[in-house]
Amino acid sequence: MKQEEVQNVYIETLIKNLPKKITSEFIRQYYSASNQARLGLKDLDGFEDALLMNGLAGLNCIELGLDFSSLSQEEFERLPFDSRTIFSKETIEKFQPERILERGKDFGLGLSETGLTGKGVHIAIRDENCNPYLTDANIVEYTKNEDGNTYHEVNPEDVEHMHGLTTTSLLASKSCGVAKESSVHFFSGSIKDYVRNIIEYNQKCKKEGRLDDMILVASGSWSIKPRKDDIDFKTARDLLRAEGCELVCANNFNLNFGEYTSNGGEFQSTLDFSEDEIKMFKEKFPQSESQIQMLANKDKIRIPISRTYHQVGKEKDDVFKYQSSFSTSWGIPQVAGLLAVFKELDRNLTFEQFLECAKITATDRNGMKIINPQGIYREINRRKITYWHDQKSEYSLEHINSGRESIGFSEQEIGKATIHTPMEKKQQAQSREREDTEKIENEELIQE
Repeated sequence: MKQEEVQNVYIETLIKNLPKKITSEFIRQYYSASNQARLGLKDLDGFEDALLMNGLAGLNCIELGLDFSSLSQEEFERLPFDSRTIFSKETIEKFQPERILERGKDFGLGLSETGLTGKGVHIAIRDENCNPYLTDANIVEYTKNEDGNTYHEVNPEDVEHMHGLTTTSLLASKSCGVAKESSVHFFSGSIKDYVRNIIEYNQKCKKEGRLDDMILVASGSWSIKPRKDDIDFKTARDLLRAEGCELVCANNFNLNFGEYTSNGGEFQSTLDFSEDEIKMFKEKFPQSESQIQMLANKDKIRIPISRTYHQVGKEKDDVFKYQSSFSTSWGIPQVAGLLAVFKELDRNLTFEQFLECAKITATDRNGMKIINPQGIYREINRRKITYWHDQKSEYSLEHINSGRESIGFSEQEIGKATIHTPMEKKQQAQSREREDTEKIENEELIQE
């Protein structure tokens, strides 16, 4: 089913079930933390699913007679809508939806004041088959597997699938992305192919002397599951890191980052679970307890989720959608985009170094740790001048070659590899330093 058809089903469902008066109780019931978490567990009915995923997008609220007058600004901003949504004059005057839509295009929190845009940084993203050129991101490569299927197994004719367009838009769209001036390589297909393609591309760049064109960040709104993907997260991360590329996906995002909404100017977690909600999840979804506890973790670094993104279109046909619902899929490309823009300062910046700076500089608001781009900017520059804490290398060349073999590299290709792990690079640098020292000492002895 194509995205347009999916949205039509959503709209039909909403028209049949939406009450005329949208109340505070309605917002609390359907846009609660538990409903958003249930969205990830696929335990919503058709109406709830339509509300969270589509909201008011594409609706003529005047014809439907929808009344929002009893809502506060914060409650109104829980409702998704897009640039096609038609509001009454009274609603426009009270809530200013166009201002909300425009504000959501900016990541905020002072990122633009740093002057960093990801210029000169190449990013890879793996997502559902779609036409990424429908966004205004700078797409420099589009690679898909032969049968056109992807990890969600969408119809290969579904060229306007929402998920891929949304993640690409939040990552690098010129109008609403985090890394607005980065260069994007879009891939679909298996994770193993994704990792292998990046390795081969970066090796080719090194061979041809095009170091500035190497992919420095790989983004993916998915988690790596060894049994399903025939590769584990640690191997994928280490293989890419050995080629100068950092991986950001659900495996390292969910452990360290969460979202918040700044609706109405107030900073709130989108996943403030009550004790009753957590109890309900434990009883109804025993397997999800650890997931819910992880999502509700107060120690995570929070990023804004009240964002606007490209839904579909180019130029005059552009459709922008505002959404404030929790979604790991929408959070991952934003963190990947942040890592990419800070690689303007240091192209060797690792995910762990970026995370360390984010934790040290985070600001506390309403008991949450909010990411502070300007603080990260200052901290990275400070550490460049002094030193980075030594990152313990968890892998050897043997580990890397074993990983290369697992994703299809031949023994001959592995044997010819000229890429070195950070551990080897450090050892080589120390060896060169010793040689230079010995050379200087020998020259001084000769002169004496």
